[in-house]
Amino acid sequence: FVTAIQPRFVIVSRNGVIPMSFAFAQPTEWWIEIPPDIQTQCWQKSQILASPTHRQEFYLNQLCLQVFLPWFQTEYAPEASIWPDRESLLSIWELVGGSSLTLGTKRLELIPTDTLDSNGLDVPQEWVDIPSWTADYYLAAQVDLENRWSRVWGYTTHQTLKQSAYYDVLDHTYCLQSQELACDLTAFWQTIQRCPDTATQAVISPLPPLFHTQAHQTMQKLSQPDRMFPRLTLPFECWGAFLERSDWRQQLYQKRLVPNKVTDAQSETNLNQWFQNLFANEWQSLEAVL
Repeated sequence: FVTAIQPRFVIVSRNGVIPMSFAFAQPTEWWIEIPPDIQTQCWQKSQILASPTHRQEFYLNQLCLQVFLPWFQTEYAPEASIWPDRESLLSIWELVGGSSLTLGTKRLELIPTDTLDSNGLDVPQEWVDIPSWTADYYLAAQVDLENRWSRVWGYTTHQTLKQSAYYDVLDHTYCLQSQELACDLTAFWQTIQRCPDTATQAVISPLPPLFHTQAHQTMQKLSQPDRMFPRLTLPFECWGAFLERSDWRQQLYQKRLVPNKVTDAQSETNLNQWFQNLFANEWQSLEAVL
């Protein structure tokens, strides 16, 4: 049994004023302000992806991790680190949402959403049923992009997801209603500190091996950026085995990036030069086209 205590911090903006959004925050939740420069950087980095939908997901996951991890390291766990590493997470975010952190022998999974209601927690199946990806605890994070704050408001365990969550066959997610989540983040931290050996993971079966021929076929099938939901295209056993291999996952990620991305400003400059008959050898003049 763990007794909840009041948090030992107050979140303030850079000018020392408590943001209005935090005025009625629950003391057992974690609220973090999002600096404008971090938000801008994350948005710019997401533009390497071809699909607008995937850009938004990439942006959301990157932003949530960028503000949560430094705060979490400062307030609670300096030893917390990204799993498997920051570069590998880039290839994961293009395909599935969520960020994994290691904390000693435990692993935490941060699942963000930009919806402003707290109906529950939807965890992609990859983080639950790929053996090397499973976490001990899954944290529900809410991100308000307009007002620039992030809120971690609830959590659950791998055992609870496997035993009690509703599995959405169409979306390949494990879903828990808000009332089924534990919502005292202070008690959560006390549990990690005082009861590190608490059983949190359910036993899951290993995925069947995926041969190189199958991996190559999967790569060809999913490499087109216009394939909106690659994770829903294949049977999960095949998809999970493919995703677990970091080299295959990285290759697929590279193939789905915007090829030779040109900014709007560059496009406008090139068009102006074309009208002035200033163009590279492989281009034609306006007169020749007409």
